[in-house]
Amino acid sequence: YTQAEAALETARRAARESGNRYLELRALSTLSALAFDQCRLHQSRDLAREARTLATLPGGQILPSTGWALVGLGLIHYEWNDLEAAEVYTRTAVELGPNWGDPFDLVHMFLLMADIKIAVGDFTGAQHAFEKGEEVIRSHAVSPDLIDWVQAARARYWLRQGNLAAAIRWAQDSGVSATDEVSLYRTNQCRTRARVHLATEQYEAALELLMRLQERVEAAGRTRSLLQTLVLRSLAHQAMNDTPQALSALKRTLTLAQPGGFIRLFLDEGEPMKDLLQLAQKRGISHSYPSELLAAFTKDDSSLSTRDQGIVEPLSDRELEVLRLIANGMSNQQIAEELVIAVSTVKSHINHIYGKLGVRSRTQAMARAQTLGLW
Repeated sequence: YTQAEAALETARRAARESGNRYLELRALSTLSALAFDQCRLHQSRDLAREARTLATLPGGQILPSTGWALVGLGLIHYEWNDLEAAEVYTRTAVELGPNWGDPFDLVHMFLLMADIKIAVGDFTGAQHAFEKGEEVIRSHAVSPDLIDWVQAARARYWLRQGNLAAAIRWAQDSGVSATDEVSLYRTNQCRTRARVHLATEQYEAALELLMRLQERVEAAGRTRSLLQTLVLRSLAHQAMNDTPQALSALKRTLTLAQPGGFIRLFLDEGEPMKDLLQLAQKRGISHSYPSELLAAFTKDDSSLSTRDQGIVEPLSDRELEVLRLIANGMSNQQIAEELVIAVSTVKSHINHIYGKLGVRSRTQAMARAQTLGLW
């Protein structure tokens, strides 16, 4: 990364001296992306802003090639949980995208838009964004790596929507296993496979894959990828009731994430991460950062609970029954005993409920159910 940064700075100066605005814009945008990968979010934002200014003509027209910088700004503001700004930047990039025409960039734009829509509980909007991204793939000659990336993003969407069966089918067809050599080109697929392992309570398989992935990305100097992997490691240890290891992985994540001001990295993991952050707060880990993140969870819960959208799909009778028992304050174990089913089946029902209601926690589900008059 150090050598890459030096080469890009040289290219940037040469482009400026020769008056080649396009190459200078490309160098700035790539420098911004490099800083983002290194979790230097404020530096990344400044470089992306400089690129956007360079790509704006005197009359206010924005060159299509500024899409690189706009997507970068969208990613940064998404991580800062400024979803409104993230959507504005990403939507502008999407509007410029067809004039630029690079399929990789276009797909990246639509996947980021899907993440933004999921974050605000708009699963219908997320579905539309995925369809647009898949349309790009069908209409362009693209690499298998890009197709794999989109499919992994789809699988994560299914997990967040509660469609575990579809995610399992992806995992079976993905060609990614816990014992294969970890490729730097497939880090997203590896993390999504680990998520499927966690969702199906195969905790040891998830941890094995995450440990090998962590070693690989750390050796390559990929700080953001390391953060994403450490977050899942903390959740895997937590699921295995290994609190010391869970807090150790979380502490390192917080240390690396705090300078950049990462928020959605944690919020997107939902209730399990909220519980772990509460424990970290009680233990005095990382000073005020866990408290700031928990405040963001509270704000996020409030924002989602006040949205007035229809249900993605009607709840089944069994899901309504589970929802009522949740409202009565029952734990997963108590619900399982009440309905004479396995705890894993209860978790599956709850995941489906969350997906259909467009929520990520019990608190949000209760507020959403009341708003929709489900009882």
